[in-house]
Amino acid sequence: MFTENCLLYGLIQFDKPEEANRKKFLLTAIEFYEEKVKNENDPLTSAQSYVNIGHWHLLLNDYSKALSAYQAAYALRTKLNQSPELLFGLGIVYAYFGSNNQYVYSLYTHNAIRAFQQVLYTDSNFPRRAEVHIRLGFIYKQLLDYRSSLKHFLRSYNDSTLANGCTLSKKEILFFIGRLYEIQGDIQEAHDTYEKLVSTFVPAEQATLSSNGEQRNEHKLEAKVLRQLGWLYYYHTGDLQLGYDKEQRLKKAIQSLETSIKYDNTCGISFYYLGRCYAACKKHTEAFFTYRNCVDKLDQNADVWCSIGVLYQHQNQTMDALQAFVCAIQIDNKHSTAWMDLGILYEASSQPQDALSCYLKAVKEKDDSSNSELRLRITQLQTFLNQIPDTILSKQTRGPLPKIDEAFTLPIPAELTAKQQQIQQNSVCQSLQQPTQAIANSSTTNPSSESIFNSSHLHPPLIAQPQSTSMMMNSNSTDSNTIDLLQTSKNPKRLKTSDEASEQTLPNETKISAPQQNLDSIRIDKKLLNSDLHKDERLKRAQLDQQAPSIPYSDITSYELTKLIKNYASTYPPSQVSYLPDGRIPVPPPPPLPPLTKDQLNPPTPSVLLETRREATSPQLQQYCLSQPITVIRGLANVLKLDLGLFSTKTLVEMHPEHQIEVRTQRQQPSDENVDQTVTTYKKNIWKCESNRSYTTILKYAQYQAYSYHEMIKDEQQHDTSLPYAEQNQTSLNMLVNGNKTKQNKQINGNGLHSTSSLSDPQQYKRALRTIKFGTNVDLSDERKWSLQLQELAKLPLFMRVVSAGNILSHVGYTILGMNSVQLYMKVPGSRTPGHQENNNFCSVNMNIGPGDCEWFGISNEYWGVINQLCEKNGTNFLTGSWWPILDDLYEANVPVYRFLQKPGDLVWVNCGCIHWVQSVGWCNNIAWNVGPLTHQQYTISIERYEWNKLCQVKSIVPMIHLTWNIARNIRINDKKLYDIIKYILFQSLKYIQLCLQYLDLNFGQTIELRKQLRQIQEPAHYCINCEIEVFNILFVSEQDRKHVVRCLDCALQLDKNLENFVVLYQFSIDDLKTIYDQFQLYVLPTFTPRIPLSLPAPSQSHNPSSSTTTTTTTTT
Repeated sequence: MFTENCLLYGLIQFDKPEEANRKKFLLTAIEFYEEKVKNENDPLTSAQSYVNIGHWHLLLNDYSKALSAYQAAYALRTKLNQSPELLFGLGIVYAYFGSNNQYVYSLYTHNAIRAFQQVLYTDSNFPRRAEVHIRLGFIYKQLLDYRSSLKHFLRSYNDSTLANGCTLSKKEILFFIGRLYEIQGDIQEAHDTYEKLVSTFVPAEQATLSSNGEQRNEHKLEAKVLRQLGWLYYYHTGDLQLGYDKEQRLKKAIQSLETSIKYDNTCGISFYYLGRCYAACKKHTEAFFTYRNCVDKLDQNADVWCSIGVLYQHQNQTMDALQAFVCAIQIDNKHSTAWMDLGILYEASSQPQDALSCYLKAVKEKDDSSNSELRLRITQLQTFLNQIPDTILSKQTRGPLPKIDEAFTLPIPAELTAKQQQIQQNSVCQSLQQPTQAIANSSTTNPSSESIFNSSHLHPPLIAQPQSTSMMMNSNSTDSNTIDLLQTSKNPKRLKTSDEASEQTLPNETKISAPQQNLDSIRIDKKLLNSDLHKDERLKRAQLDQQAPSIPYSDITSYELTKLIKNYASTYPPSQVSYLPDGRIPVPPPPPLPPLTKDQLNPPTPSVLLETRREATSPQLQQYCLSQPITVIRGLANVLKLDLGLFSTKTLVEMHPEHQIEVRTQRQQPSDENVDQTVTTYKKNIWKCESNRSYTTILKYAQYQAYSYHEMIKDEQQHDTSLPYAEQNQTSLNMLVNGNKTKQNKQINGNGLHSTSSLSDPQQYKRALRTIKFGTNVDLSDERKWSLQLQELAKLPLFMRVVSAGNILSHVGYTILGMNSVQLYMKVPGSRTPGHQENNNFCSVNMNIGPGDCEWFGISNEYWGVINQLCEKNGTNFLTGSWWPILDDLYEANVPVYRFLQKPGDLVWVNCGCIHWVQSVGWCNNIAWNVGPLTHQQYTISIERYEWNKLCQVKSIVPMIHLTWNIARNIRINDKKLYDIIKYILFQSLKYIQLCLQYLDLNFGQTIELRKQLRQIQEPAHYCINCEIEVFNILFVSEQDRKHVVRCLDCALQLDKNLENFVVLYQFSIDDLKTIYDQFQLYVLPTFTPRIPLSLPAPSQSHNPSSSTTTTTTTTT
């Protein structure tokens, strides 16, 4: 009856006069359906009514009512909950409230992410797919996940559904792609993207303004692009390989920025960048005039005032510089750069106490650990001032500048104060923007801001009087005349001002804002106003998707499946299939019920102490391990006589000293804490972990292990001079170097870690946060190099071995590093493996080589939904982020945690799905790998994670479809539940392959040639280069950056509707797959009954005849 739904959101503006009748009609429809739904008893009909009401409220921009209607429909739990239109509408509404409500920002934002992800999961050919990617790109940018944001903007840029209408044009999308490259530090890619975009614009002299102002909008976009290009030429000169010298780069920067201002003279940021360029060229007068224009448009930007202060300081106008820095701090009292520049000004004026106060404030407001010069200067000033008696300091003559306390009591411009109050009032009413979006592109100039510069008694003029101007042009900069307050023989390097120092990010403007309502301009294909997007095709495909999965897969042959699929022929591309047996959208599980008591939140860790070899190889051990979330097995190395010395640092160095090892640089701290490194004045625990990746060799890391040990001993002996302590640690060092020959060693006490209580002392706090290096991911998969080590592991019980017939991962067909191959970890005290579940929730085996201990934390898989929610709450990603759970948060969420020590020789079995994180207590090496028990539980939980990864657009390291076909080919299954799930996966895979082939045949016929390419030995499974889902059998190959890459059908069609630039390959013929599918049957174990030996005497005649008959019958059977 009504064609308007959420697919038209952003494409029609009902506030326009020409849409008044249509708006009135929608309001009438809403009233009618609201009345109708009150008397409706059918849940499905009621849900559909609520969905329609929500769509119409959304089109009218009434987000609150739209959300209420959507939630009412969702609460009815009908099949419409998987409707992509409903999920799309929900995503838009959640995103709107997420950007406008600071108190529930995280909840609404992550709900929006989940809704948009479910849209793409349920309908990979959604007509507004490009819009979904754009919205996800903005949301991830708000969450500072620039990598994910860039991925979605790139996918929207190449998406064919852009033609259906979108809130951003293709050029605007490309601009945001360039900005994301720039924010992530990929300056060359950003430059190339901007240059590519500039080449697409029509020159101003050739352009004609259209009635709707499209050309005007394009000029504003071109102004933004030129602005960023100018900034790259000025600021990131070392990152661009252009062959220009400094003078040429500044010239190009000024040229780009002047052109940008020509196209859009309302952008204050462009004036600010141009002022920086003029200042760098020593064009001080031009710089002052430009900064003045900038303040007219960016009256509440601390960066501008900070640069003005630096310019004043270079001209020896110290009082003017002081007031400019004070203005910057008044705007943002946590502006660390302004505090640092103010400190430099005080130090140059021989006022060390005030300089020290400013430097300490700068460090307090921002973690400037990377600014070694600032921290060195603070230490030098503190040392210098401590040597001066207080009596002399109190009698010190007044400096040329007012003291720091007096500086902030001086009158500041009244205009600035009024604008601050106005900003605070507006922030309550306006949409909450991301904190990093402090600079807004003002579209109009505030004429009243002129009074700032005309009131000389309130603030120094930006453009000095004639006398001052001549002085400015002829005076030398004070940079080289900075006073050395310490009067030492070696002058420390001076601190650089904010305009000179190397910064990690651009000014606040560099952050991209979320799409606001003005972005939803009318870019609409007229045919959309009259009919739904591809309505007929969507209905036909919906029928196919609903009917095909209902085929009883366990009772149907491949021939019957093929016959049924031909009856559902469609020219529309098939949607990706779900491999979950119930076909539902995967969602995190709710917390288990009933909730646990506080006494149950620290359960005893399941542990086994082995005393004999028979116990180690018994099936009871395997059954016990598979029944517990996590198990520590003690004594295994002793009873199996494992030579753990083969994995010691000494042996590794002797065998392959130049073998590569990945190194993670971390902060050493207690295992129950994860201190925020950006806060230096107090302890604040956070979930997010930070570590930097680098690479070295085994030899170099072994030297670091020994060095760190000696440094720790030296550090500890300064606080504890007990001789026995040193002797004990010397023994531990020898064991680390020489290897642990199957002995159970005591835990190293000298681990360098401090308890929570000791961190109250500043010096101990600093020691506890020392930098350490964790050697990880040492690959031991090469049998030629590590044959001795791999042969030793063959002594383990069968279910723990790296390679065995009952290990699912042994049937992948190629090496997956760290999963079906061994990896070694080399640790010093405090080395952390952050919280995670294993890839695709497979089990894992971890053995401690020693000599030190490791502390483990584990949580059962049934609580992963709670942990996922806590990760979102704490600003990290459960699947891809690096996080360290805080125990207090877990206990508050009623999550039980296993906690135990893994001693040398102990083996930890991590069952499927167990969440765990590990920290080394002493110096030790560990080896680990994954195994996949051939059980229904393991397979189910792995395929559920496979689908969850697909929804979250995260690559599944284990190719479950490829693996399932290999298992069907190689193994006979006698477990009915396991057989059912494997058969269903085969059915879904075969169905999708035939649908793809049928689609290609109907739409492309002879124009597309399918070429056979047999799989090679050890050839990895293939993944789509865009969406990272597994691509099995049918490969769409194209050339990208001089490499051949694989895409799935959906992504190939997004890039090229006609598939003209693709080569289509298949690796298995459809007949071969049908044969495997048909031959995979439930294997029934033969039953044997004992027969009576011939030597046994005949039954006694005195027996009851009925008994004799029963015995005979049993024997015959």
